[in-house]
Amino acid sequence: MRVYRARAGECGSAVLLAVMVLGCVLAASAGLMTLSASDRAMSANFRDDARVAYAADAIGAYVVGALKRAGGFGAALQADARSGLSDSSRVVRTSWGNLFDLEQETTTLQERTNRRWPRGGDTPVWRLFAWSALDRLIPAEAAASCPYLAAWVADNPTDGDGDSNLDSDGIVMVRAQARLGRRVRTLELFVTTRAPDSPVSAGHSPAGEDAETTPPGVAQFLPQQDVDSTSAGVVRVMAWREAP
Repeated sequence: MRVYRARAGECGSAVLLAVMVLGCVLAASAGLMTLSASDRAMSANFRDDARVAYAADAIGAYVVGALKRAGGFGAALQADARSGLSDSSRVVRTSWGNLFDLEQETTTLQERTNRRWPRGGDTPVWRLFAWSALDRLIPAEAAASCPYLAAWVADNPTDGDGDSNLDSDGIVMVRAQARLGRRVRTLELFVTTRAPDSPVSAGHSPAGEDAETTPPGVAQFLPQQDVDSTSAGVVRVMAWREAP
């Protein structure tokens, strides 16, 4: 009986083919893993962007509510003003491990405002009014990875009374900010105690001539029927925009 033996060249070709197939499989697996990691990263980025956006809305809504409950703006414009949502220190450690110095943040904001609205006694002076992690405002949020919130209140720079501690036209500004790592979203709101039929131009923000950004940063006026009554008359968001 004759036994056929594979020649050495045939064995080498089979091994080479097996190695090539294995390499293709490994390359395809590596590609799928990279694609999967990219998808997870994109999903996480989208999730965090959405969380920061909604968190900024939340702290803005909280401050407007606090002003409504206070029945006016006078107390919020004083140097020692603070809401019930405030940490014990103004230098805090965030959920992502960084120190956040709100005193320095306030100083930087004030320096920018001094350049933006150099109006002497009418130059707005920002008061840190609310600051805390989101889990204090929304307990269901995971404390280990939640955005940090901060909000400031200042007088409207166009009221002409020469006193940044005094509200004489029923309009104040609120700067609401949320951050998570490098992600930051800031809103600038104009809040008023005027009645919906008050003679404020529907096409002009109280500080519209000083807007720093192009649309959609231009102030957007909200429906005037959204009104809540308080002892101060009405308190409503008159205009808002995303701020730098």
